[in-house]
Amino acid sequence: MLTGLRVRNFKSWKDSGDIRLAPITLLFGTNSSGKTSLIQLLLLLKQTAESSDRRRVLDLGDANSLVELGTFKDLIHDHQDTDTLSFEITWPGERSDLFEYFVHLDDYNFPLGFDAQLIQTSDGLLAVDRFGYSIANEYFSVDRNQKGFYRLTSISHSKRYNLKSPMMFYRFPDLDDAPPVEMNALSGLEYEFERTLSKISYVGPMREDPKRNYLWTGAKPSNVGKRGERAVEALLAAQITGRTVPAGTEAGDDGEPLPKRVGRWLRDMGVIHSFELRELVPGRQIFELVVRTRPDSPEVLLTDVGFGVSQVLPVLVQSYYAEADSTVIFEQPEIHLHPSVQSHLADVFIDAARTQGVQFLIESHSEYLLRRLQRRLAEGVVTAEDVSLYFVEYGPEGSQLRALELDETGNIKNWPTGFFGDDFTDIATLARLSAEHRLRAAGGDTSA
Repeated sequence: MLTGLRVRNFKSWKDSGDIRLAPITLLFGTNSSGKTSLIQLLLLLKQTAESSDRRRVLDLGDANSLVELGTFKDLIHDHQDTDTLSFEITWPGERSDLFEYFVHLDDYNFPLGFDAQLIQTSDGLLAVDRFGYSIANEYFSVDRNQKGFYRLTSISHSKRYNLKSPMMFYRFPDLDDAPPVEMNALSGLEYEFERTLSKISYVGPMREDPKRNYLWTGAKPSNVGKRGERAVEALLAAQITGRTVPAGTEAGDDGEPLPKRVGRWLRDMGVIHSFELRELVPGRQIFELVVRTRPDSPEVLLTDVGFGVSQVLPVLVQSYYAEADSTVIFEQPEIHLHPSVQSHLADVFIDAARTQGVQFLIESHSEYLLRRLQRRLAEGVVTAEDVSLYFVEYGPEGSQLRALELDETGNIKNWPTGFFGDDFTDIATLARLSAEHRLRAAGGDTSA
């Protein structure tokens, strides 16, 4: 999981400040305030690490990528060519054996960090100005001098090597004069960072329309796709391989099949009563998803029920299909959903975080999701350590991040003005107009 994030000079952000990423982190705010930019940074780093071009500093993407950001100038705050893009990420380490050459760790839970500064050179090329890793207070940095040459410095060991250009934004170049054992240890840092980025998955705000049937080739997708286009494929893979979800609030000690957990949530939300994945012709691997909206209703295809089912299905599937210790990013998971269903999403995220060990980073406009989360905090189902809530707003200095402070009863102590509109004024105005209407009906004077 990710534990911290900070970004400077990225799109609308001059400096985000330190962001604590909890098992469940929610970003609220108005449109164009900068919430999505924080998500885009993580997706940019992920798609770069997964790019086949190892010399490309950043993969800024195209129409088929997780995110498409144009040019380096487009993503720099205020679009200044001379500015530096900087970011920091922290996460808990798991493989102390990878770093025993540099540091001796008795605890497998140790902090790891990565930070980088990227620039555009005078010839227009994107370059790494510096990057570094920290591990249990040990720091390794690669710096670029004014002449464009790089060197690696290990502070505590005082070892310095002249380097070729780094590969991508985070990979050490080959060290011609370094012992293989040191290169292997440095490769461990790269491996840990790549592993962390690979365990980020993303589902965007607009999910794909349902289909009348689905072809399954036997492949096991890594996620449901950014439009949820592989949600049914993931369900089929989980069903056929017998994948189970650890016990939740209502499951047995041995857990339950993943499709059954998804179906239970759909029923609890009141979206449908049940669903079934059914092969049309034996051996042809073509399936249809049939649903019952009520216990006594006939079976119909997913395409023939309300649009909300196809929108919430990828959210549910990805929440339980994601591997343990991964980070799932959702943009507006509540879109096209009834308010009561939006409330249930908070319980889904709590359950999946607890049973699956999945971390959620969610950009949302849903008051109902927030209210349910506040209620669960007040009930003690989750603690303030389990949740990070942020309000994002745009000001003269760019996007600004405000951490929402929660008390032990789930109340927000620093509630922003107009957070979800002016509900108090709306309610007061409605009450006043209703009273005036009653007075008029009774022949009274409403001028007072």
